[in-house]
Amino acid sequence: AWENLSVFERAHRAGKLMDKEKCVGANKAEIDEATKAEVQRALDRYEAGDRFTEGWLIAKAATWPSGSDLNRVRVVGCPGSFVDHRIDVKNFMRALELELGTRDWMILRRVCGENYPVAETITDITPAYRASTLARFREALDALVEAIPRAQQRIRERK
Repeated sequence: AWENLSVFERAHRAGKLMDKEKCVGANKAEIDEATKAEVQRALDRYEAGDRFTEGWLIAKAATWPSGSDLNRVRVVGCPGSFVDHRIDVKNFMRALELELGTRDWMILRRVCGENYPVAETITDITPAYRASTLARFREALDALVEAIPRAQQRIRERK
């Protein structure tokens, strides 16, 4: 069947955002607790990655999306003018880039934003992780989870 899922969404559906090696314990109760914690981390990774993808798409969208209120445009001139929500998203994405490490930003930009395959992206950006590409992708998503609140704080301080 035909699917229109991004690489990131396919990784989520396949359970690759969850580190199964962390779901261990001495008894069933510990295993269940570790599994619940890792499932929550995977959901946090997905939410952060989805937010990144949405922001990337808005920031890179057509200049005049349908439903734009041209009376609220802050910049004069065409093409290249932005509507308010795009300005806010671009500011957030810039703050996010400042909060993330360079390699984490490049990984997230390529996989979540530009839909590159995970393995190809990781081996291009961090060749040392050639044998553990999914682990490195999860690390970048964990960094994103931590960077989002800091980026929001940075934007609040600027206003």
